[in-house]
Formats: sequence, C-alpha cells, structure tokens
Amino acid sequence: MEALVDAANNLSHEAILQFLSHPSKDTALPLYLDASHSCLIGFIRAEVLTLLSKTPGSDAVFTITDTAVSINSTLVSEQERTHALESLLIRWRDDPNVTLLKSTKWRSERYSVWDKEGNVALQVYGCHVNGYTETDDVIKYWVARRSYTKPTYPGMLDNMVGGGLPHSLSPTANVIKECFEEAGVVITSDKVKPVSVLTSFMAGERGWVPDTEFIYDLKLDPAFKPVCQDGEVHGFELMSIEQLKECLLRNEFMPESGLCVIDFLMRHGFIDPSKEPGYMNIASGLRRSLPFPGPRYQ
Repeated sequence: MEALVDAANNLSHEAILQFLSHPSKDTALPLYLDASHSCLIGFIRAEVLTLLSKTPGSDAVFTITDTAVSINSTLVSEQERTHALESLLIRWRDDPNVTLLKSTKWRSERYSVWDKEGNVALQVYGCHVNGYTETDDVIKYWVARRSYTKPTYPGMLDNMVGGGLPHSLSPTANVIKECFEEAGVVITSDKVKPVSVLTSFMAGERGWVPDTEFIYDLKLDPAFKPVCQDGEVHGFELMSIEQLKECLLRNEFMPESGLCVIDFLMRHGFIDPSKEPGYMNIASGLRRSLPFPGPRYQ
C-alpha cells in the first residue's frame, strides 16, 4: 500500500522546493495571484508557457517573466479573472492545433481558486464518502465501479460516492447532493460524518494535480443497496476488508479513491503498524503539505 501512496505523490516536496527556488521556463514557473508574488496559486509547466507565448492576447491574462507568472494586474475582480481565463481556455479547446486540452472531455464546470483569505491554488478539491455496513462487529465496504464512459479512470473502482467540489457548494452540501446522484442515498448533514482531509500531488497525463479531498464516513443499514441516479457508476459491490485490500494491491482503484480506502482502513484498525513496514510513510503521504492556500467555509 505504501507504493500506492507514493504513486499519488510522485511530485515530491523536494521537487516543489526546486521549482520555487530555481524557477526555469524549461521546467515550470510559479503562478502567483498578482504582481506582488505574495500568494502562490499554482505552477505553469514548460509546454503551457510555450503555448502562451504563441497565443495572441495571452499577455492580457498573464504577466510572464523569466522567473514567475502572475495574473495580469488589470484583472482586479474575481469576475474579470474568471472571464479572462475561461475565454483563453475555450480558445485553446476550440483550436485544432492545440492538443493540451484534447486528452480529457470538456465539462463546462467551474471550480474555485483560493487566495490566503480563502476567497479566490489551482488545486483540485473533491469529496469522498466511505459507505460501509457493520454487522456483529464485521465491517463491509461499498465499492463503486466507475462508468466505462467516464472521461477519467473509466471502469476503475471508486468509493461509493465521490466527486469534485463545485464553486457554489460547501463540502457537506456537496456530499449530500452526490450521495443521492451517485448512490440514491437521501441523507441530512447529521447522518454523514466528516472524518478526514487527504492531500496529494501527482504528475501524470492530466498534468500536475495537487489534490485535496474532504472525507466522510456513512454507516448504512445492512439491507441498503445503492442505486446510481446519474449514469456515472457502472455498478456497486459490497466487499469484505480482505477483498478491499486485494483490490488495492492490484491497483484497481483510481488514485484519490485508493487513498481514501487506505485512510479508512487505517482509521478502523485494519492496517497494523507492527505488520506494515511503510506505516509511517503511508500516514504522512496521505496528508502531505501543499504550498497553496485553501478554502475557508462559514
């Protein structure tokens, strides 16, 4: 299981420090909210920097120097920044010569970018729900298999409920919505328990993905059977803990969902530090430090 956590964190802390201390257009430049460079919100990779240099009008969105990129100072409001960046991305999406956005399906979904005050890093936020049953002290875990038509990780195993965190919803409100859409579970906030936050930083086909997941546990009646309402799930299976571990070791889970399962197993005592040599690395890898600010909900 240590290898799964390492794979989800293959962009190391040392690499991030290197990008910040020795920025280079040949690798990546840090992206800041404004010209003061006081709030880091992401990184711009070399291939994107090259594309920006070839895109007329991109200087109205980003100010690029040899060591950093910042949002253009004329874009003062959240609405102005959103419109400018969205317009640029749509131009790239519709340009047949631009391949960067062709590897994934365009979803027309907006996600928040947060500053130090929690108002506005280009990191991914999501919510996952561990749906489980407990009978005579035996815990079983509901696993979803993602639809084979999903644009990301089609057909892979997933938590019973999981999804990105939209701009307009808090984590708990999003969980309540997703529980019904993905599994047909009608719940209120007092029925689902917030238990954890997981962070990771992966470099892969989708680019560099700093990820934060809000984790919830939902204990279900043994007679309950989830039913997908939105077509994003191929099917569900109630697994024993041993089955769950076997699927993890066969790498059948999508990355962030696998981390969520490992966290569940650790919290419920199914991973023993006296038997798992990588226990400390697993624990720290589930909650690695990210250099970006995050949301503040009220």
